[in-house]
Amino acid sequence: MKNIIIYTDTGVDDAFAILYALHHPTLHVLAIVASYGNVSAEKATRNVYYLLKETNNEHIPIISGASTSLTGEEPTFYEEIHGYSGLGDIDTGIEEFTVKNFDQLFNIMKEHRDITIVNIGRLTSLAMSYIIAPEVMKQIKHIVVMGGAFLVPGNVTPYAEANFFADPTAVSVVIQNTAPEYLTLSPLNVTEKAIVTEAMINTIQENADTKLGKLLPTLFKPYYSFYKQKNMQAKGAPLHDLVAMMYITYPSLFQYLQRNVYIEEHSLYAKGMSLADFRRKPKINKKDNSYCKILLHMDSTEFMERFTNTMIGSV
Repeated sequence: MKNIIIYTDTGVDDAFAILYALHHPTLHVLAIVASYGNVSAEKATRNVYYLLKETNNEHIPIISGASTSLTGEEPTFYEEIHGYSGLGDIDTGIEEFTVKNFDQLFNIMKEHRDITIVNIGRLTSLAMSYIIAPEVMKQIKHIVVMGGAFLVPGNVTPYAEANFFADPTAVSVVIQNTAPEYLTLSPLNVTEKAIVTEAMINTIQENADTKLGKLLPTLFKPYYSFYKQKNMQAKGAPLHDLVAMMYITYPSLFQYLQRNVYIEEHSLYAKGMSLADFRRKPKINKKDNSYCKILLHMDSTEFMERFTNTMIGSV
């Protein structure tokens, strides 16, 4: 059993990743940190509680995370992709729920060993963790971050992926404070290939013996509609955040390179751009904290099969 802590901004693809983690038999979710990003911090927190409630996991602590970037810039939300609530057409109807203060996160970290952090939202809260409790964070031996775009177009600007664009300063804090052997980036290079189709959702709906059979189609339909409007030939929609969770359960599905990674923080036109040397003979400094794994390729067929099997409980 692998202990994980999830940092999220609970939109649709986050929800799929969280549900996958809650249903995979090798993962033990210790806590979920909910912050701004796809939606406001308040909505992200409410959405986490809804998912935990629907899956009978209300015992898992919800940690209140950041509501804006480290620089204090007004965040941009993406309701056109994730819906007004952040969970597509789902109205959670939740008014009251319990969350824990951010500092209680470190007590949870101290109580467990061999923790993997999976950051599938903006990196502000993760950066805050390093700033507030650097000694505690040194105990974390593996961090997987969904973010970045290397030699491929971004998804919010031509150059930047959403998580890195929203708070590039936080990204730099995380990279510079994580030991080289502990950090893995899951960028758009690989997450754009994580296509989930209506057929997969229908298979899960027909075979799942839990509430997932009803929940997943409701989550997926408006999200898929957004991508269908962008490309009428689209046969599915990319679940970016699910890839990070899949990596910690099935790392053999992925191929990666190790490079020094730098983030453009201040450029007017290239804010949040992720940079690395991909030349045939790159300049590399393995001792610098910027040296990390970059996932670049994934077995898409195996991805689809293992996701489906996990959600219907046949793993």
